[in-house]
Amino acid sequence: MVSISRDWWEHLAPKVMHNRRSEVEALLRQWCRSDYGAHWLRVAKEERGVIRVKPGQSAPVVHFVALADTPVFIAPQERVKEGLRTVGLELFRSGHTLDEGELALRPEIRLDVVQDQALLAAAARLDTSPHIPGVKEPSQVFSTPACFLFAPTAWPKKSYVLYQHIFGEGPSHPYDGFFYIGVTTRSWQKRWAEHRRAVDAGSPLLFHRKFREELR
Repeated sequence: MVSISRDWWEHLAPKVMHNRRSEVEALLRQWCRSDYGAHWLRVAKEERGVIRVKPGQSAPVVHFVALADTPVFIAPQERVKEGLRTVGLELFRSGHTLDEGELALRPEIRLDVVQDQALLAAAARLDTSPHIPGVKEPSQVFSTPACFLFAPTAWPKKSYVLYQHIFGEGPSHPYDGFFYIGVTTRSWQKRWAEHRRAVDAGSPLLFHRKFREELR
């Protein structure tokens, strides 16, 4: 049975995605009926569960896409790229180690919401160019280890949240763009609102300066 915690979904996901939880949950239930999906779900429910992969193999990410108000759909699984940025141990409780070039990735849920008219028009004409002219509102991509949504062990309002903002466009997004990492006892949305106000106010901090440069 697949069930996404409403409390954690609304605590972690951007507000524009809150009303998409039921759609994501229903699609995920169907997806997990496959052999790979069932394996993914078993690992995803473990607090520290990982799936071992090598470049060229499928990434353990269920990628949902919402184009404006149209129904959510699941995008094809992406392949693991050479040089993918990861952080983690190479020795497991089982005593096994990673083979050369192998990565240990946590099962993830990702939702990509596209609302900008230029991006929607490009999607309609199947334009996959890395740079789409006329974009005013970049797409929002939310990604989280699935275990945080399936088997939470803490109450959102009393937990620390380690968050990462990745920003960029074209081939740098969403994996290889500039990024900022922070931790907060509040929701990351509140911290992001504070960061964005500082960006707009001309803050000289490196994160804020680089973000302004990427908006140009």
